[in-house]
Amino acid sequence: MCTEKLKTKRSMLIHFLLLGCFVHALAGMAMTARPELLAQFLGPFQASFWATAVPQAAHQQLLWWLQAFGATLQMLGLCMTLMVWSGRHHRQPTVWLGLALALLLWAPQDICLSWQRGIALFVSLDLLAVLALLPPLLLLYFIDKRGDA
Repeated sequence: MCTEKLKTKRSMLIHFLLLGCFVHALAGMAMTARPELLAQFLGPFQASFWATAVPQAAHQQLLWWLQAFGATLQMLGLCMTLMVWSGRHHRQPTVWLGLALALLLWAPQDICLSWQRGIALFVSLDLLAVLALLPPLLLLYFIDKRGDA
């Protein structure tokens, strides 16, 4: 593939990953600031623990955990942004490989935990994340490893 096409492809892949970083940070901010907005999203999760109505104290505790997790998502979004920025500017294939390995470390565990609780929505979201992020990361790894983009 010609160098100009590789540069364009590389740029598009990086912008796609930066969008993913932004979505993580934005979702984390929303979870921290307004966890009640996720009430419908919590339905399948809560149903996996309670067959009847969710106790109010448990619901409040879950909202608190969502706020705490929101801060974690914000940090993840920032760290991902810094890694993508580093990979973009330094053209180090190990950056892309490191992000891919982190994704492959996280995903099976999260999928397994969600599967055990029967939360198909979370399994689907995790699989979507892997299918959306892994190909660009691996493509960037190979483009930068070749070194001609």
